[in-house]
Amino acid sequence: MKETYHVGQDVNEISLEVIIGTPGLAHTIVFLFSNSTTYEIIKESDADSGNIEKTLIGTTDELAGNFLQIRSTVDFGTIDPEQWPQLADTIYCEYQLTGGSNGEGIFHCATDDKAISDDGRVVVIDKFIDLIQ
Repeated sequence: MKETYHVGQDVNEISLEVIIGTPGLAHTIVFLFSNSTTYEIIKESDADSGNIEKTLIGTTDELAGNFLQIRSTVDFGTIDPEQWPQLADTIYCEYQLTGGSNGEGIFHCATDDKAISDDGRVVVIDKFIDLIQ
């Protein structure tokens, strides 16, 4: 599900924090799109937790009109395969944006943000957030 965060009109610094809660191995990458095909990578997590500590992603004038794609890939390969379906349903994702006119914006992953591999081992979570004035 696409979300919206108001960055505002003042020149504020906008930060992002990502929290992924899963017993699997997770990796997160944050893309900033200036249109549907032009993007830059803002930040990547380590290869285990998928978490990204609070990170400056830009200022309001740089971000307004763009959107974020936050992609987390979770691999349950080290866990008993019988648990994979339940684990895919219970992944916790929290995305925190701060610095905009909304103040703190907290978003979570929805069911339609998740794509699960046929065997259930890998889950890809894509959260899209429009950054508007």
